[in-house]
Amino acid sequence: MHCSRVLLLLFSTSLLVFAAGEVQAGLVVTHISTQEQLDDLIDEIAFVGEGRIGRSGYFKASVPYELGLGTDPDDLERKKKYTWSNGEAVRFELSYDAAENEVVFLVGGRKLTFQPTRGGEATDIAVRAYAEKGGCQLELYDLVLDGKDVGEELAVEGPSRSLDILRIQGGSPSGGFTLSGTVVMRWSGKKPVDEELAFHVGAFKSVRPTGTETTSWGEIKSKFR
Repeated sequence: MHCSRVLLLLFSTSLLVFAAGEVQAGLVVTHISTQEQLDDLIDEIAFVGEGRIGRSGYFKASVPYELGLGTDPDDLERKKKYTWSNGEAVRFELSYDAAENEVVFLVGGRKLTFQPTRGGEATDIAVRAYAEKGGCQLELYDLVLDGKDVGEELAVEGPSRSLDILRIQGGSPSGGFTLSGTVVMRWSGKKPVDEELAFHVGAFKSVRPTGTETTSWGEIKSKFR
């Protein structure tokens, strides 16, 4: 009888250890409500893809872009035009090929590519949604990272500069990854412009070491202040 109880206890302990291992091997997803909180986590930005309302429907070279990809969110190296439709669900994908050192950002069939200088340093992934103007909404859902359901969504609505951010840990961004999802932009009344509706998907190195001087995401994208 005593032996049976010992075996049962050992078996139960093994199950607990196994379960803890599964949890550790999964994704850790955290909602962040302010830009300052995200800034405190960032040492360096590896790369970031941006989708924003821009000036959809205007295709002159002088008109601001709708899609961007690069390192500096305030001056992205790659830019393209795109026409957003009110309420349309659009698929997007951000992938990083570590072997080729290439980032690919796909939105609604449009493709941007970029070769980062800090891709191999990435530790975390961030997804952020922003709505500034009243009557504007942006949703990000069906997020999947390397075949794993992220299990969280983002939904923001103006006019109070609504901002929501997801921090995703548990993968290995520096070794390459693919994050896909669906984005929907909605507005009522006059169509928003520029960054009044926007989303970002990117990878960064955390955490900012004490005593180092680095440029944070928020510091270089002051328009989100």
